[in-house]
Amino acid sequence: MTYLRGFIPWIAYGAVAWASWQWAALAALLLGGVLLYLDRAGGLSPSMRVLEYGTLVFFAASPRSRSSARTAGCGLTTEPCRRVGWR
Repeated sequence: MTYLRGFIPWIAYGAVAWASWQWAALAALLLGGVLLYLDRAGGLSPSMRVLEYGTLVFFAASPRSRSSARTAGCGLTTEPCRRVGWR
């Protein structure tokens, strides 16, 4: 059941995202890093932790991609941008 541990950061993101997606992404990134560290310290090989590495990359890039989309403009009409909160 160790594969279920890979979804813990996603669950934490979903639990915190109602307040702020930035804090949710940070919490998921930190939690994912701690879990990956504990798995690696326990002797699990990196090939067994593909989901955890992907999770860390996603949550590390997530705040940057959303903030850059906000400052650079979304390139669409303004109504879809307002709906997703970019403008």
